[in-house]
Amino acid sequence: MKKRLIGLVLGLALVVSTPVNVSANTNDSASTANTGELTETTLVSSEQTNDAAPGEASSEVTQEAPWATTGDSTTTESVSSPSAETTLSSESGSALTGEPKSAPAAESSPSTFQAPKAAQAAAAQEPSVFINGTWYTRNQLKNANIYFSVLETDYEIWTDETFKTLNGFSEDILEETFKATDFFIDEGELYWGLTAANKQFIGYINDDALAGNETASPAGVPYDEQGYVTIKAGTKLLSNVATLIPQKTGQGKTQTLQIYESYTHFNGHDYFALQNNKKQHVGYVDAASVKYNSAAQGDWQKDSAYATISKNYKLYSSFNWQVKNDGAKLLGKTYKITGKYLHFNGSTYYSLQNNKGTWMGYINAAAIKRTTGAQGAWQPESRYVTVMKNYQSYKNFDKWTVSKKAAALKQRTYKVTGKYVHFNGSTYYSMQDNKKNWLGYINAAATYKGKGPQGYYISCNKKVKVTSKNYNLYSNFDWKVKGNTKYRLNKTYVAKTMYRHFNGSLYYSLYTPGGSWIGYLNAAAVK
Repeated sequence: MKKRLIGLVLGLALVVSTPVNVSANTNDSASTANTGELTETTLVSSEQTNDAAPGEASSEVTQEAPWATTGDSTTTESVSSPSAETTLSSESGSALTGEPKSAPAAESSPSTFQAPKAAQAAAAQEPSVFINGTWYTRNQLKNANIYFSVLETDYEIWTDETFKTLNGFSEDILEETFKATDFFIDEGELYWGLTAANKQFIGYINDDALAGNETASPAGVPYDEQGYVTIKAGTKLLSNVATLIPQKTGQGKTQTLQIYESYTHFNGHDYFALQNNKKQHVGYVDAASVKYNSAAQGDWQKDSAYATISKNYKLYSSFNWQVKNDGAKLLGKTYKITGKYLHFNGSTYYSLQNNKGTWMGYINAAAIKRTTGAQGAWQPESRYVTVMKNYQSYKNFDKWTVSKKAAALKQRTYKVTGKYVHFNGSTYYSMQDNKKNWLGYINAAATYKGKGPQGYYISCNKKVKVTSKNYNLYSNFDWKVKGNTKYRLNKTYVAKTMYRHFNGSLYYSLYTPGGSWIGYLNAAAVK
């Protein structure tokens, strides 16, 4: 803890910046002592003045100086009688001089040290205090910008110098910052008069309660603080916590930052010092403009959209990273976003629920495709399907405008170019015909997947007669020839199944009456 020098001055005050060796009384020793830095307090006698009574003997006391360092095992220094000038010490970081209560000056032996001239001039006048390289009288302090933060408990606050009326205790204003507008000393103890930003005088408090933290900054002293805040678009970041100057850049970016210090400003507001996840200082923020969080995920933020899971990321039940759902089982499905967290780690986490209101967990935004529509995200798909049920197709998902009637689509094969896995639980295929005409979105439940462009087989079990001799029979839909109709003209076969091919033709799968399969034949060759 720093030392503050307090002097009761009758003649000349002696202020020593650092302890020095005892030497002859010379001008050189005086100039050496005046460094402007106050690190120790000395207790010394005053020099004989011209108006001291001739022949008067001084009363001298020898006192041990435990802080002094010499070659001897003990060190002493000269101290005048109570009537002579005395320098006293208190705990803090400035120097102060004041008038003694009484007693005329007595002639004393020459002082061991010579006071610096600046100190002599200041001390010879009214009581003054030395703070941050400058002397202040009580009147001068009123207009100075000196601030203290209250750091210690169990100290009384007094309304005046008489100690008759108690105005509270230091714990009532702990860690708050005030302006020092007055001071006095009593029995070697320094008391500061503190004033709030609204110019209300708080009272006088012992210097020890302030722990020597005087500063020219109205922000006061920094306190260790741990926590997180989410900075939103309208949050004002400050570049300087003392002057409260706003940043010219960095405004408007929504993010969660870490608090590493806090200040209780003279204006009564608390301010947080913020850093990012790379430990880079970002700025300061008024604590009243943000919500404090002890957890790194930051603020819960309402959100409303839809998310289609596109990557294999886990879903978590908390930010202790307990797994709630395996992302691999949910790939391609669409869920509703109900809110989000902008985590300090730099990632955004969405809270998802299904169409029954069941909460699915938190998922990293990198794993989803966000959409405004409940159909979710477009997903590429390439396959051939045959419409087997009476479902119509749609042009859109907001108004469900019909694109094609069910009768126009049934038992026909189309190419699927993509799909939506809708929040309602259904998958919708986007279909086109062999001329690339778009037919709309159809519920996948209405279709059967074909092994190729032939589509899915359709049961028929009917007898057909070959009427044309110019058609091939095929063993597959890669068009491997199995036979020709010219050898089967006018013969009757059983068509057990048929395929409505994507190319627009109908193909029968033909069997002999005895049950032997003869191949696939275009329906145009039979009746």
